[in-house]
Amino acid sequence: MKTAEINWSAFETPGEVGPAITGILASEAADDETEEFTIEELEDAKPMFLYYFRQGLTDPMHDEYKFSRRFEMGLQEKLIDQINENWLAKKEGIDSEEEIEKIEERTRIEFWSAVETRMKLLTMSKKDQKMLAAGPMVRLLKKYEKVNKGLVNKEIKRLQKLEEAMEKESAAK
Repeated sequence: MKTAEINWSAFETPGEVGPAITGILASEAADDETEEFTIEELEDAKPMFLYYFRQGLTDPMHDEYKFSRRFEMGLQEKLIDQINENWLAKKEGIDSEEEIEKIEERTRIEFWSAVETRMKLLTMSKKDQKMLAAGPMVRLLKKYEKVNKGLVNKEIKRLQKLEEAMEKESAAK
């Protein structure tokens, strides 16, 4: 199976407890306890590719099975290389017995920036399923790599301004 060729990682999924970059100015943050990455960490940060699938699903007529199969069968070397080189990838199983009403919480693919902003969600909709083929998926990955870079640069500038303000405040004392 070609999914085995992807370098799946075990990292904290956005929304789980752990360090977070909120993208919110410190003066606007309600909780000052949020850990932030350093500018150096951000410069090397990769966006996150999250693949959620139903574990143990074997019914080929099930919509979630079709979504997973379409994605996994569309994995070609160029797409696998793109994910492995430029993204942190995580494959997360969803219990096949669990009843899930919202399509956004079923089998899906999520693209998250390094600053933990969800950039794109691919669901089982017909429109999104067209993006699962290798060509459209590679273009989508490249697009969101650029979006991620813009979000990361914005956060770096915010952190630099914060550092400058702190240095000025220290110098004034």
